[in-house]
Amino acid sequence: MKKNQTEPRSSCTSLNTGLLAAIKRQLSAPSESSIALCGLLLLLISTLRAIHAPNLWSATQATWSYHYGFVKRGLYGEILQLFTPGLTYRLFALLGYAFLAVEAIIICFWSYAVARKHASYPWLLSIFFFSPALLFYINTAGYLDHLCVMIAIAMALLPLRQKASAIALPLLCLLGMALHEVFFIVGFPVLILRTLLKLQLPGSRTSYYSLASAFIAITGMYLVFEYIPISAQQIADLRHSAHMHSDFPVRYDNFEVLRRGLRGNWALNFGHLPIPESLFALLKIHGAVYLPLTLFYLGLLLCIFLRPAHSAGQKTLIAIALATACLLPIASILIAWDYRRFFSLSGIVSYILLLTALHHRPPLPSLKNRRSHIAVCLVAFMNLAFPPALLMDNVPISRFPYMNHWQYWEQVWHGTATFPPSPVK
Repeated sequence: MKKNQTEPRSSCTSLNTGLLAAIKRQLSAPSESSIALCGLLLLLISTLRAIHAPNLWSATQATWSYHYGFVKRGLYGEILQLFTPGLTYRLFALLGYAFLAVEAIIICFWSYAVARKHASYPWLLSIFFFSPALLFYINTAGYLDHLCVMIAIAMALLPLRQKASAIALPLLCLLGMALHEVFFIVGFPVLILRTLLKLQLPGSRTSYYSLASAFIAITGMYLVFEYIPISAQQIADLRHSAHMHSDFPVRYDNFEVLRRGLRGNWALNFGHLPIPESLFALLKIHGAVYLPLTLFYLGLLLCIFLRPAHSAGQKTLIAIALATACLLPIASILIAWDYRRFFSLSGIVSYILLLTALHHRPPLPSLKNRRSHIAVCLVAFMNLAFPPALLMDNVPISRFPYMNHWQYWEQVWHGTATFPPSPVK
């Protein structure tokens, strides 16, 4: 009789033990489906928090073309004019959302493939999907940064040893620079990482010639855009064309970007403030928000590339190269005013570099040590404790249960609002 009374209790205990064991097994070695579901859920939450209508600054730049002469950032507008005589804001916004969706799909599938290949890295990768860098990056939908990042991803995915890659690499660099000079701070780090990967593999001279030609192409195009002469008549013609062939308020102050080069942007940013004080203020304000993710992935890259067989000089050179690749976007704050954009791009680029390194490397040893767990928890805490207060154009972050989205789609359903929403300045 006593034995029968204890049977339900023992079965309940075994059930609880099994559940605890299953939860512990998922946390220590998560399945592929749980990794994918977690990443998609975090990406969806980040999108709901940050998505907004593309602004008029980016829409105005989409009206630039080569019709009145060669100008920087004119390729995108030239391509659009091949298919439509005038640019509507609706078309521009839909294209911006479409590029963002394609980019998200590519990054998700790439992250999933890398997570399957390297069993100890899934949770290290998942931090990216709720980071402040991704929030701000999603909010810049419509900017040509997204096309530049997709071209950089294409460069990263090219095989290291095929001759076709040797031809495609410099061509992609030329395409990216023709779209926007921000590609320099996105594509150049990928070239640095491919060089480090190639140095660890025995290869033909063709691949090294390809890397050299890609470096020359990306640097040469940047210098061309820096010193290309832009006349006042050219700018006046572009302004008139944008006004006549678009249905949105054109940002006329945007056209001054065509005249300014490195020296002009430097004078605009720091001509009125001492450089040390301004840099310290920027790092203090934005560093606590965006830098933890970049430094975390830089540390992982150092763990991947540095080997005991390397000499002290080799380790120093590799560390300098990786730090330059990850932090290069932040250097753009010296010549451009949108500081948060470049701090967030640093996190995006660092994540792409980590995926690139893991993509081209065989499965790495497990990182099941206390330091890696502490680092993951620390970066996750920084992501949650220091979210960006404002996004692009001082847009606030949406909060759960995201009533602004519910109200907007309810207005679209009743016909009192349009999709896409009205642009901001």
